[in-house]
Formats: sequence, C-alpha cells, structure tokens
Amino acid sequence: MHKPHSADWSKIEPHVAPRIHKFERKPRVLIVEDSPIVRERLVNLIKQADTVDVVGCAENGVQGVEMLIALRPDVVLLDLQLPGLSGFDILPTIKRERPECKVIVLTCLADENTRERCLKLGADHFFDKSSGLDQILQLLDHKS
Repeated sequence: MHKPHSADWSKIEPHVAPRIHKFERKPRVLIVEDSPIVRERLVNLIKQADTVDVVGCAENGVQGVEMLIALRPDVVLLDLQLPGLSGFDILPTIKRERPECKVIVLTCLADENTRERCLKLGADHFFDKSSGLDQILQLLDHKS
C-alpha cells in the first residue's frame, strides 16, 4: 500500500479498519466532490468494481444536501473542500437528515486533527485521497 507523505498517517489508518460496515445489497452512493477529475475517477472505479450503485454526483455542498434529501443514498463519499458549504458544514446536516447514511470523508487534508473533527461531526470513515480509494471499495463491497 502506498503511504502518503503525512507523518500522522500511521495514527489515522488503525482507527479506520475496525469500523467497516456490510450491506445486504448494493449500497446507493452519492459522491460530493468539486473536482470533475476526482468525481470521474471515483465513478469509473466504482463501476469497474460493480459493488455499488452511484445514484448521483454533486459538485458543491448545497447541491450535495439537495441530492441527499432527494436521492436518499446509503452512503455519501464526501470531500471537505467544497465551494459554498464545505464538507465540514454539511456533515451534521447529512447525519440529521439521514442518520443511517454512512459518510466516508475523502480528502487531501488527511491529518489527525481533521480526522478527529470529521469523526466528531458524524463521519463514519476518513481517507486520504492519495491512497484510500481501494479501501473505500472494500468498505462498500456488500458481498464480503
């Protein structure tokens, strides 16, 4: 596994592993990510794995909340740095509107303080964008 340059990554990774959730069917996933390149990469990765149904992609926080309410996903893949409302801003709203929805934070801000803040706001999982995509697929695999 490729390790990111963050010196704190060794502290982050062990906290993620024990919190894996299993789904009885393909989970319905909403991607909230402002980068078109990252959104496309996530969608393509998920389609190849065939373990998840992507129900929507939002490019900002406001659109993410609107799509959360309209589409009722099982999982939200959430970036933190979004235009308008940030991932930090909408995390509590996601958990209030859809408490059963799992939130997977996928960010370039993968340090211990950011991870702790996200977990306090309701995130279920926290990954570094540079190295966490394969782990996300394992989390979402409803068959294993």
